Amino acid sequence: MRRVFIVAVLGFTAALISSFVSSGQVMQAQAPAARLGTDGDHLRGGPRGVVKTSQGLPIGGLMVQLVVEQKSVRTTVYTDPHGRYEFPKVDAGEYTLRLARPIEFRPYRRENVRIDGPTVLPDIILDRVSTSEYVPPTPDILPQLSEAEWLANLEGTAQEKKAFVNACGGSCHGFQMQMRARFSEASWRNIVTRMGYTERILVQPPGGSVRFDRVTKKWSFGPGREDGRDRFNADEREMVIKWLARVRGPESKNPPMKPFPRPTGAATRVVVTEYELPWELVNVHDVAGDADGNIWFTINRSPLIGKLDPKTAKVTSYRVPQPDGMHPGLHWIEVAKDGNVWVSDTWSRSQFMFNPRTGAFSSVYTGQHGNLDLAPDGKSLWHTDRGKIKKWDTATMFTNGGMPVMEWALPTLNGGYGNFLSRDGTYFAAGGSKVIWMDIRKGEVREAPVLSGNAGSGRGDFDPDGNVWVGSKLGQLIKYDPKADVTTEYTPPTPHVNFYTARTDRNGEVWAGEMHGGKIARFNPRTEQWIEYVLPAAWSQDYHSWIDNSSDPVTYWYGDQYGYIVRVQPLPETQTQTRAQAQLQAAQNPAASSAVPEIDEYDRVAQVWYRQRLAKSGPARGQEIYYMSCWMCHNEYTIAADPKNHAPSLKDLFTSGTVTDQAVMAKVRAGGPRMPAYASNLLSDQDLRDLVAYLREKCGTFPTEAGGGGCFDERNPPPNPRYKAR
Repeated sequence: MRRVFIVAVLGFTAALISSFVSSGQVMQAQAPAARLGTDGDHLRGGPRGVVKTSQGLPIGGLMVQLVVEQKSVRTTVYTDPHGRYEFPKVDAGEYTLRLARPIEFRPYRRENVRIDGPTVLPDIILDRVSTSEYVPPTPDILPQLSEAEWLANLEGTAQEKKAFVNACGGSCHGFQMQMRARFSEASWRNIVTRMGYTERILVQPPGGSVRFDRVTKKWSFGPGREDGRDRFNADEREMVIKWLARVRGPESKNPPMKPFPRPTGAATRVVVTEYELPWELVNVHDVAGDADGNIWFTINRSPLIGKLDPKTAKVTSYRVPQPDGMHPGLHWIEVAKDGNVWVSDTWSRSQFMFNPRTGAFSSVYTGQHGNLDLAPDGKSLWHTDRGKIKKWDTATMFTNGGMPVMEWALPTLNGGYGNFLSRDGTYFAAGGSKVIWMDIRKGEVREAPVLSGNAGSGRGDFDPDGNVWVGSKLGQLIKYDPKADVTTEYTPPTPHVNFYTARTDRNGEVWAGEMHGGKIARFNPRTEQWIEYVLPAAWSQDYHSWIDNSSDPVTYWYGDQYGYIVRVQPLPETQTQTRAQAQLQAAQNPAASSAVPEIDEYDRVAQVWYRQRLAKSGPARGQEIYYMSCWMCHNEYTIAADPKNHAPSLKDLFTSGTVTDQAVMAKVRAGGPRMPAYASNLLSDQDLRDLVAYLREKCGTFPTEAGGGGCFDERNPPPNPRYKAR
């Protein structure tokens, strides 16, 4: 086993010395290294600059934006801790350069900025609007605040604010208007009552369903919410009304506002592109991509679907035929593998298929509206309705009167919200007051309750492992593991937000728009870590997004309720840098390190695990890390037995004076042709600092045989500090 192990790790730092002959050679040797992917190469290489205060201090986490009016496109990038920003490559021409939502700083805008290639732009110099952490509630600052920031700054109990978010921000709209408003209690009572508690307009009354008779052209109302329950009660209604009257009454004042912290770290390594649409006062609902890279979308309150070509920013619209007397508006959209576009009509409860090649629409009344799903093979549509899971055959539904071909009874629920199938088409799921799951092959149907009860009727997705993810309108991401038959809830770092949907990518990460937060959440279930991408606009009314899994990294698309399409492109790990350079930045960021816990001096297992047998930090601990992780390849025996120098001696590592600590850390992180890369879950940043401290202090100081390692005294191992017997 010893030989096998040595072979397996033989390349640990095989090229270390040859790569470190001089710092210049390090850069020369590693600059041509392969990037993680070429898809993201265009995300850098454009105009760049620096943002700093009038005192010369760099400002991190600010959103710098280029606007090209000819294409109706806004591109936003984020400053790093040094205040630096860099745009993607752009066409030569004149642009508007501005800051999006600077909040704590004075606005900045410069027009007719000439750009030709990687132009270095003049420094952006800013002054703060306040000397404290609070900003004045002035007219220019208030619109920049997200709705969640508004709630965080207004008075009121957590219960009052939660009731308000659930009642007034579940999905239909944001609540910037409520924050601007000033009404008496009587007026707020009228508004709240009219909007949903007893006389809900346009859609349905509380606790009731609504249907349109296509023959008589009349509406009929029936009992029961589609998710099986009424969400709000009379006490919550009164709480919301009285809270609004108190904080948004005629005499109410805005307090000084404390903004949320600006983004840092991974949350700034992203490019956000906003595409304007041909119309104003439209509400985008769903988006979906096709095989040619176009983004299709529905307009929720107009009889239009659109196609955005991101390469040109051109939008082509198509008018969907509507029945007479019907309120216009579309909802779900999906593109089949054959290129046909499927759409649901909100009010006529019909489904449409649009053929882009012929421009022809096919329609059929099924009695269904809202969130359907198209099977991966394009052969069936799925939806829950009236206590059943229903399946339609796409080949026959336009000729059989829109009748389903199969039905499965739900155990207790009347229906769900957000119907979706697994990637292989073998499982069905839906959100609701419980998570609905079905094994299609076996016909097994489950209704999985959520511990808190806050399912909230969200839409969702299956991840590659077969788990169900639902975005709760009540503020959580919900996971259902059908293998264990267990649901788990995950709450985002930002308060006062809701999720309408949850989408998963090819890596199993979960993406969702944080309604009211002005952020897109990216959640890694394996590490349970969140990245929240702050958007240039203060809202994120994301109803149903689409993930392009063909890009590297994946690309996230959504259409905002306020009428534009948004693309979120995380930067590749080593964009326009070598892997070693990127890891160098990580090594210099103490916040990214994995902290070593306090270890009981008698806990041998923990001491070995965290490499604390000799010391808790510093060169002494670095010696143990070197022995456990490096010595196996870089010992005198292995070196002598390796004629090809795959495991070179490190004894002269620092003798030239040109190799830096950071370069060594980066090399350990990056690895090489025969050397494994030690990620942070193997060696934390603190581990690397202790290791390098030891190497710099001890490398070359120990007597060894010719060609020996010189960094560890194999003949005189360090004493055990816990040994007391004499």
